[in-house]
Amino acid sequence: MSGVWRAVACCRGCAVIFHSPMGCVHVAETMDLGSHYRILADGRQENMECVPLVSSNIREKDSIFGGTGRLRQSISYVMETYHPECLFIATSCVAGVIGDDAESESADAEMRYGIPIICIPYAGFLGGEYSEGYYKTAETIIERFFRPCEHVPNRILLLGDQMGPEGQYVTEVKRLLSLLGLEVQGQFPGYLPFPEWANAPAAELAIVLGTTGQSDRMNGMADLLEKKFGIHAVKDMYPIGWENTCKWILEIGRLHKNVEKAKVIIE
Repeated sequence: MSGVWRAVACCRGCAVIFHSPMGCVHVAETMDLGSHYRILADGRQENMECVPLVSSNIREKDSIFGGTGRLRQSISYVMETYHPECLFIATSCVAGVIGDDAESESADAEMRYGIPIICIPYAGFLGGEYSEGYYKTAETIIERFFRPCEHVPNRILLLGDQMGPEGQYVTEVKRLLSLLGLEVQGQFPGYLPFPEWANAPAAELAIVLGTTGQSDRMNGMADLLEKKFGIHAVKDMYPIGWENTCKWILEIGRLHKNVEKAKVIIE
C-alpha cells in the first residue's frame, strides 16, 4: 500500500484511501517523515504538500462481517471533505484475507461521483512488495490518463523518486540539464499534478533517475512511454561519479542532437 501512496503522494488533485486498519497509515507517515528529515538535513526546504491519505479503519468485527461498508463511508467522507479530482484506493492484507471486493466498490463509486476512482488491489504484503504497488500505480496512470500529443522541444520528464524534486540528487540533475538548455516539465510518478497527466507525453525526452534494486521496472516504464508516445529515454546510466556523469551528459546531448554543447559543458 505504501508503494501506491508514494506513486501519487504529491500529485495535486488526488487523494488516497487505504482500505485497511488504522495502523497501516503510519507506515506511509513514517516513510514521508524520514524523507522530510533527510531533505532538511541537506539544508533544503520542501515546497510540495502531500495529498490527503485516509484509512477506512477496518475493525475486528469488519474482519468477520466484511469491510466494504467502511470503504463506502470512507469514499463519501473523502469526496465531501477534500473534493479530489482523482481517487486511488489501496487494499491491505486484511481486506484481502476477508475477501472485500474493493474493485467493484471503486467502480460503483466512480459512476456515482463522476471522477476517476481507481483500485490497486494488491492486498498489502499478500500482493507483492512495496515496489509492486508503486509501479502498478504508475503504469495504470500512464495507460489510463496519458494522451498522445506533440512533443515540446527541450522539455524533459524525470522518472523516479530519489527523495523528490527538492532532494540533492534531482536538484543537481536539473542544474546539469539547464546547462544543456533543457527544462524539466515534472517528475513522475509521485510529483506530477493530476491536471498535467494528460500532457505529460509532450516531453521530448524522459530521464530515468534510477531506483535501488528496481532499475528493470523503471526502465520498463521508460520503454512503455517510448512505445506508446515516442518519448526517447536515457536509462541505465546516471550522473554519479565523474566518468558516469560525462557519459550521461554526452548521451543526452546525442539524443538532443547537441553533442558539441555537451562536450563544451564537460570541458
